Amino acid sequence: MANYSKEMTADGAVTTTSCTVKQVIVSSKGATAGDIVVLRDGGATGTVVLYLVVGAANGTQTVDLPAGGLNIGTSLYYSEQAAAAGKIRTTIIL
Repeated sequence: MANYSKEMTADGAVTTTSCTVKQVIVSSKGATAGDIVVLRDGGATGTVVLYLVVGAANGTQTVDLPAGGLNIGTSLYYSEQAAAAGKIRTTIIL
């Protein structure tokens, strides 16, 4: 899969096949300190491959993954552990 991105605003599948994550962009507006974004390989209960604490201030965090990126073997699942819904918008670049 090349040149693909998906914007996530709630828990759900990003892909249902293997892929490589190259970049993660997290934008927050009104997020609470300690809110978390999680990427998993293998669905909602799969292995955690990225755990990112979101800043409480409004803004954007960009995570560039090195060299070959983050290889996902089965499927990519996104989830938020947030105090309030709708405060985090995450773009995942594959």
